[in-house]
Amino acid sequence: MKKEGGKLAEAWNNFFVAYVKKEGLQSASITDGLGGVFSVKEESDIQIIRKSAAITTSTYKKFLLNEIEIAIDEEKRVSHSKLAEKVEDIIMNTPEQITKALMDADIDSCYTPIIQSGAPYNLKPSAQSDDKNLQFGTIIASMGVRYKRFCSNVCRTFFVNPSAEQKKHYEIALELHQMALDKLKPGAILGDVVKEVEEGAKQRGVGQFFSANLGFGIGIEFIERFLSIVPASTKEVKEGMVFNIDIGLAGMETENDKKKKEGYAIKISDTVKIEEKGAVLLTTNPRDYKDIAYTLEDEEEIQEREKQKREKKVKQEQKMKEMARGKEKDIYVEEERGGWGEERAYRTRGAGRKKGEDDEAKKSAEAKREAHQKLLWEKMREAALAKLSSTKKKDRNEKEKEIKIENLISYNRPQDLPADLPHNRIYVDFPSDSVLIPIYGDLIPFHISNIKNATSLQTEEFELRISFVAPSVGPGGGVTNQIPSVANNPDCVFLREVTFKMGTEKNLSLVLRHIQELRKRWNQKQQMKKKTEGIVEQDKLVLHRGGDFPRLHNVLVRPALGGRRTAGTLEVHKNGFLFKGGKGQTLELLFNNIKHAFYQPCKKGSLITVIHFHLINAILIGKKRTSDVQFFVEVMEAVRDVEKDKRSMFDQDEMEEEQREKQNKKKWNDKFRKFVQQTSNVVDGLSFDSPFEQLSFHGIVDRHNVRLCPSVDALLFIQEPPFFCLTLDEVEVAVFERVHFHLKHFDLTFVFKDRTKKTCRLGSIPMESFDTIEEWLDSCDIKYYTYKGNLNWDQVIASIVDSPESFWVEVGGWEGMFVGDDDEEEDESGDDSGFEAESGSESDSYSDYSESGSDFNEGDESESDEEEESEGEDWEEMEKKAREEDMKKFRGDEMKRKREDEDEDERDFRPKKKKR
Repeated sequence: MKKEGGKLAEAWNNFFVAYVKKEGLQSASITDGLGGVFSVKEESDIQIIRKSAAITTSTYKKFLLNEIEIAIDEEKRVSHSKLAEKVEDIIMNTPEQITKALMDADIDSCYTPIIQSGAPYNLKPSAQSDDKNLQFGTIIASMGVRYKRFCSNVCRTFFVNPSAEQKKHYEIALELHQMALDKLKPGAILGDVVKEVEEGAKQRGVGQFFSANLGFGIGIEFIERFLSIVPASTKEVKEGMVFNIDIGLAGMETENDKKKKEGYAIKISDTVKIEEKGAVLLTTNPRDYKDIAYTLEDEEEIQEREKQKREKKVKQEQKMKEMARGKEKDIYVEEERGGWGEERAYRTRGAGRKKGEDDEAKKSAEAKREAHQKLLWEKMREAALAKLSSTKKKDRNEKEKEIKIENLISYNRPQDLPADLPHNRIYVDFPSDSVLIPIYGDLIPFHISNIKNATSLQTEEFELRISFVAPSVGPGGGVTNQIPSVANNPDCVFLREVTFKMGTEKNLSLVLRHIQELRKRWNQKQQMKKKTEGIVEQDKLVLHRGGDFPRLHNVLVRPALGGRRTAGTLEVHKNGFLFKGGKGQTLELLFNNIKHAFYQPCKKGSLITVIHFHLINAILIGKKRTSDVQFFVEVMEAVRDVEKDKRSMFDQDEMEEEQREKQNKKKWNDKFRKFVQQTSNVVDGLSFDSPFEQLSFHGIVDRHNVRLCPSVDALLFIQEPPFFCLTLDEVEVAVFERVHFHLKHFDLTFVFKDRTKKTCRLGSIPMESFDTIEEWLDSCDIKYYTYKGNLNWDQVIASIVDSPESFWVEVGGWEGMFVGDDDEEEDESGDDSGFEAESGSESDSYSDYSESGSDFNEGDESESDEEEESEGEDWEEMEKKAREEDMKKFRGDEMKRKREDEDEDERDFRPKKKKR
């Protein structure tokens, strides 16, 4: 029995010993008796322990594990004790970092977190973190949190570059952990549980490494020795008990990367409660092998991976160049062939002769594409099934659970309330975003987010009505709970509104104005928070001090700095770009935050030469959040004088102006190209991609009809805001929608590997681009499907996330979803209603455009009638007729143009009539 020190304790002990001796009594320890009383927890205590375990789980994941992972990733030199103290400091001094709902008085640390790496290992609860640096081999990390006096505990073992032997031993430890959970049922004897698990360890060949202490009871005391899980214990397991289960293996050895023997140990600990059916885990930190094993690549592996990546990119670029050259052959180039008619005649003369060869080549290309698509599907399916078998199902509501904890709280403690509060008067506290309202003589704080509105009533008395956010009853009688404060507290009683009578109109208007001002400020805060959400603090830019480094002068930037067009100089420095604008304005872009870099020269149909950066993490420029930054020069005039365009094509001024434009275009293209080459030479890992304009196609993105250009790594539009950049490596499948023979346009939807990202739909793409896009997607190793209608992708993705196993195993994945009975698909898409976009935000990107509706106009009916009439004609007759019509049209256009030129010349020389 532990003896307490101090004068009072000493006096009590002396009195107690003397009294026992005087009365002839015997002293006995009541430790076991009290332990038995406290061993079975009440339901209210279990609820507190459950919350304690949730806090321990969250703290371990967000702080302790995060610090360890950062140290592993960055290979930082940090001591065990420093890591432990950093996490303990968060628990003790800033618990609001864990969750805003926590109060300082409610939370404490059971012990300073224990972090061990490198032999020898101490698996006892009394172990301590030493001052040695973290070693990247076997890391054991334990921590416990006390919430409202009740304790919880968790421990995990992590491996860096583990061996096969370590993996085997860890999986055995997991089996023993599960065995202990299965044996801990009401009625079991603790000693028997230990013996059975120990026997299981011996059968698996790890008996000599096994620790026979399987844990202890846990509650108000961190270690309830009455419920120690040891071989000698005769205590019975009862419903309502709470244990800390410990599985430990120690004294093992393995070879490290340097072929040297090093010792390691394994420890897995969890807090569990005993229910009628058995033990239930309260700490839910991942413990599967894939979640605790980390791999650090050496320099050779990194270089090899980068080499393979570069080779793949070169091959992809070569494929796209070949595709682009193939498309160029189909373009009639007037400047090189001496006119459209000659080129057309040149191509059509051999058309009939080569028709058979072209058809065979087309069939061969389609067969290759189908075989490649089948291979892509098999790889995707294998990867998905492997992921399912090794991954435990994730809780889809994980985010919502985290949000539930973080309710908006006006004050954490009574001491935080403002001093000298007025009695029975409404008080608006701006610093805490709260309104204190008198209810039954007490001032009750309400966060401004819970106040719907405040109004003054037009009555004889001065009345103020305050309405609160509360559940509302829907049409079917159900309660709507979209509002966080309602959804997070479904069982609470809500105050809907209160009305106060004021003494004077001045008091009424003052309180009303203050509440409205607080609401305005709160809304502004929320808007700013939304803009800055996900903004990552960037590293500092390291400048070149003197010397020659790449610069690009007199370029504009978008988004504009300060909201105005800004011209300046773009410079390349040690770890990023620096743009210096007029009036001292600057913009920094770091290399490690650049996801894609593009260079697009000014060509036919474009007005600017541009360097564009698509960022990994968004940045703030002014008060605007952006993930795209570009530097450009306007080479061509966006607006031309209409009177000048009426001049003859042989006008000397017109020819000189065209020549100046060509020279200006060449000058800026050369400047930008030189800057790009110099930057690529001096910056490792940064390469500029250029779009293949020959493969471009039109489509509607974000309600804008734009010309989209594929590049090696992305699909993009960067000529003007709003910019569009889709990373191809992030795409899982592409789906052609509204694909039907009588429609002039179709849609293309990209589904991402990351299910949290919303699908990307491109609307109203001309049907002429279908084959080109198919070929391009296949060259990028992207699996694609066709569908005759529009899908509601929000529902599709939600169902996949809810039940991935059902989607991949029962439905058959994407193949089972899209490759079905053609007759069924025909029935589904037989009427026009099948081609209408589903209601919702996904169809908004193109529904407002007239051309998306033009697919259903009367012209389609007339075209289909003509097709039915000409069904009897064979392909050769139709091709001959088409050639004749093309030549007639060409000759007619040529004659019309000549007549217009002659009329223009006659007008120039015709004498003008004199005015009378």
